[in-house]
Amino acid sequence: MFTNKLYLDGNDVYSSYGAILGEGSYKNLLEWPVFKELSYNDWHEENGLEVDLSDPKLDTRTFELTFNFIGSQPRMDKFILQLSDLAYHTCIFVDISLSLTLRMVSIGGLDLTNGLPVLKVQLAHDEPLTLRNYTAPISNISYSEDYTLDGIPISEYGLRVLEGSLSSVKKPPDVKENLNRNISTLNGAIYYNGNVKYKAKDITLKCLMTADLLTGLINNYYTLFNELTETGTRDLYVDATSETYQCYYNSIKVTEVYTTGKLWLAFELVLTIPNPTVALEEFLLSTEDGLFITTEDSINYIDMEV
Repeated sequence: MFTNKLYLDGNDVYSSYGAILGEGSYKNLLEWPVFKELSYNDWHEENGLEVDLSDPKLDTRTFELTFNFIGSQPRMDKFILQLSDLAYHTCIFVDISLSLTLRMVSIGGLDLTNGLPVLKVQLAHDEPLTLRNYTAPISNISYSEDYTLDGIPISEYGLRVLEGSLSSVKKPPDVKENLNRNISTLNGAIYYNGNVKYKAKDITLKCLMTADLLTGLINNYYTLFNELTETGTRDLYVDATSETYQCYYNSIKVTEVYTTGKLWLAFELVLTIPNPTVALEEFLLSTEDGLFITTEDSINYIDMEV
């Protein structure tokens, strides 16, 4: 039951050390690295940021795995000694079809559950670029153009964007502060009465990815990662707003992982829109089936607010 789940330098961690991965470990393990700090200019008189995405680099990533031990103390000591032998270790996580070279950073703590030791270990993954060896995704869900990425429907990744995401997309960006002088010898403040400018904006897409095979799920997940971390910005089209947003990858948080039965992976994907715009909502005349009505030139729509 617990064998053939995780191999450490070729050793089955349950058979060799009596260890099994604790709850929540896969969620931490599957989160992607973030970019190293990007170069940017934040011009006071312009909206958003001017970000250099010509050659972004991925940072190292540190995360925590929990190991539950069944058996005597010496087996846990043997496990720690194995992690202490050289810096890097090959770890094969069978249930999520993933092989990584990891480095132990620290032992976070030791607890007892029902009298058995539970070890928390901080590990680092220093070579995120090795995750780029993935192929085109294969989808097992119905085709949808609700959201597209660089012209490709994200349903092609076996992915759905869940309820609650659209409100994040439509939320207005924060306002940049103009020049503000608050002099201690004067009442109030002196604020520059210029046009309002807006900050760059983060949006959070709540995502659910499914697949028929575990290898397909992991392949689709990292193929999406490859696409998002290419140079330059991505074009995210949202059908509900009829808008295309230039954005780039910010971070990800995995919330649920199921590797048996119906395979699925839930995560919150954060994208940054460096140059957001604030547009007035338009109300256009349409037919009952949702088709917009044009004027006689068949080009211009009819604005109901005019």
